[in-house]
Amino acid sequence: AVHLVTNLSKDGKPLGSFGDGEVWFHHDGSFKQIPYAATVLYGLSVTSTGGETVFANMYMAYDRLRNDLKIKIEKLKGLNIYDYASTGRVSLNKDISGINQWIHPLVIRHPDTGRKALYVSPLITARVEGLPPVEGDAILEELFQFIKDEEIIFQHKWAAGDVVIMDNRCITHARKDFPAGETRMLRRTMVMGKKISN
Repeated sequence: AVHLVTNLSKDGKPLGSFGDGEVWFHHDGSFKQIPYAATVLYGLSVTSTGGETVFANMYMAYDRLRNDLKIKIEKLKGLNIYDYASTGRVSLNKDISGINQWIHPLVIRHPDTGRKALYVSPLITARVEGLPPVEGDAILEELFQFIKDEEIIFQHKWAAGDVVIMDNRCITHARKDFPAGETRMLRRTMVMGKKISN
């Protein structure tokens, strides 16, 4: 399926998904049993400033972890949950039974390259399974620090006609804010993946 990523609406109804504003780092489809292998984006209309897609290399994020932290998280799994109606993390203090979710390892092995990659994101990874919330949240917050590591980040400034393909198994991505009232429209399609493991 090909759908629109846009802030346009008609008769008060969105014409696509991920309308206005910033979108936190996430792996596309990590809340599914079989996450997407890749995402393809095609720029149709872009804003004068902002709206960049920011990519973080999760191979490099994993390689930068301390050895003791690598050992600590090697067998741990995280609950990945996403609510299309929300722009932030899902609160676990409410009924989440009807929301898209799946449990995946915090560290995965890429099925094609065999390399290990960190598989967590501030938008979708809500908790570490089997740990007390305080301990699990502390681990996630430490892992989320990859966002601040400029050495593993690339920002793509969109122009109409650009095509971007990202491998969701070793890259996480975010969107920067952009001016309200300016049209932003991309076409997006997904590449089917395989079951992931560590």
